[in-house]
Amino acid sequence: SESKKTESHPVFHEELVLVAPAGLLREDPSLKEILEAPLIEYFASHPAMARWLQLHFRKKTKRLPVRVYASAAEMVLALVAEGAGIGVVPKFLIDSTRLKRPVRIVRPSQKKLLDHIWMLENKTPRTALHEEFKKHLLSELGA
Repeated sequence: SESKKTESHPVFHEELVLVAPAGLLREDPSLKEILEAPLIEYFASHPAMARWLQLHFRKKTKRLPVRVYASAAEMVLALVAEGAGIGVVPKFLIDSTRLKRPVRIVRPSQKKLLDHIWMLENKTPRTALHEEFKKHLLSELGA
């Protein structure tokens, strides 16, 4: 993907999962049950839950029951663990975060929502050092 001043390169992808505190949702909830639960989001302009619902239920939702917008995925996960609602977060966060209370991944289907992490860079003339750094960075990230 490119614009006039920048170019972007996909670096890697991550799975986004719906998480809920214990007891809030059944293991295989209906769309209605999910929409009745309080939602914690972290992107007002690009809601992960809307994408997750589209993937699993093939439904576009106009209004989501957003209780609060958090500043980061880590905060969404912490609020879910405290019982404040449900949220969509990168799966690696659940695997790598120590929580006081457990959360449960909700999977109504075997489909996986993938999000991409991108590297953006200016198209200004680049030095050999810049190109070497970019090559090293992409290699380290497995891209």
